[in-house]
Order: sequence, then structure tokens, then C-alpha cells
Amino acid sequence: MKLTNLRRHRDAMALTRGVLSENPVLLCGLALPIAIMGTTSLRSGVALSLAMFCSMVPAMWVACVFSPQIPKMARMPACVVTAMAALQVAALFIRYISPSIFDSMGIYFPLLAVNSLMITRAMQYAPQVKPQYALLDGAMQSLGFAVVAVPLSAFRELFGSGTLWGKAVPVPFTSGGLLLPFFGFLVVGFLSAFFRWADRLIKQFYIVRENREAAPPPKRRRPRPAAKEG
Repeated sequence: MKLTNLRRHRDAMALTRGVLSENPVLLCGLALPIAIMGTTSLRSGVALSLAMFCSMVPAMWVACVFSPQIPKMARMPACVVTAMAALQVAALFIRYISPSIFDSMGIYFPLLAVNSLMITRAMQYAPQVKPQYALLDGAMQSLGFAVVAVPLSAFRELFGSGTLWGKAVPVPFTSGGLLLPFFGFLVVGFLSAFFRWADRLIKQFYIVRENREAAPPPKRRRPRPAAKEG
């Protein structure tokens, strides 16, 4: 039995789930404080995306492999400790990308180890799948976070400070208000509405296409025989 177009679309999007479809920040509302508070410069956005990847992927692997051997009450602390250890190692390299990220983020940077995105996926998804799928999900969710954090941080730095990656860029206007958390929430809200609209539009396209293909072909009318003369 052949799959329908909608099911084919879902199967194709399953491997990249978390990037555009089911984006953790825009569609699920996870890791919002980190995505907003730390995205005031492009350096910070890139550094946060790398830190999210380095802390989430090991935590997903631990949650997948060791969940059967770890008591249920100890699974979350094990994932948090793993993410914190990986984050400390990643901080050594992130320091070269954005030295000021630790001062600008404050307590939000270490909170990457206990962010809602990592805990949700590690507790609900990773124990139910094979290790390779857990690692892939961790990478895709981190990439979905980067899809939001990097463009948002570039936009806020460009029009908030008139710079990009620390270098001055001529822009029509600058406003320091773009660097405030309120504006970050505002932009994420508009992006979330756009992503939901686009996702709904794509699904409707596949549903309409499937209905057209499933509809029976129109019946051809037989030509009437010509009337006999006389």
C-alpha cells in the first residue's frame, strides 16, 4: 500500500524535525529566556548555539543509553551533570569566539545545562529510541535553536548597535531599544506566528494535492448515435 502525500511529507520531515518543523523555540516555546537574553550580538548567538549543541548531544546520549540502568528519579540529575560537564569543556573554546558572553549572559549561560529544551527531549524522547536517533534529535534540536538565535542576534546587533561581528556597518538607523529583552520577545512572537502559518500552509498543500489525486477521474460521456433520416 502506497503512503499518502501527507504521510510522505511527514516521513521526510521526521529526519529534520526540530529545525523548521516543530522548531523548539518558535513552535514549542522551549529555551526562550536563553534565546532572547543572549542574542544581543552575532558572536553571542553563535556561541550560544555551539554551547547548546555541546551540552545537549551528550545529555541525549546518556538519557538514551543509561536510562534502563538508572532509577527514574536519578535520570534528570544524570543528564544535567552530563550537560554541565560538557558545557564546561565547551566554554574553553567559546571563550575565543565571544569573550564577553559570560559577562553579558550572567547566570543564563550555566543555565544551558538545565534548559527546558534539553530536559524535555532527554526525558521524553531519548529513552524511547535508539542511540543514533537520540544523537540525531539532539543535533537537530540544537540546529533549530541556532536557526532562531543566529539571525535574531545578527538583526539585533546590526540595528541596535550598528555593528556586525564587532565591526561597524553602515545602516539607515540604529536604536538601543532593539537590544532590550522586550524587543527579543516581540520578534520571536512574530517569527513564531510566521512559522506556524507556513507549517499550516504546507500541510494544506499536501492535503489538497492528495484529495485531487484520490478523486476518481470524471466519466466520459458516450456520444449519442446520429438519428436516422426518414
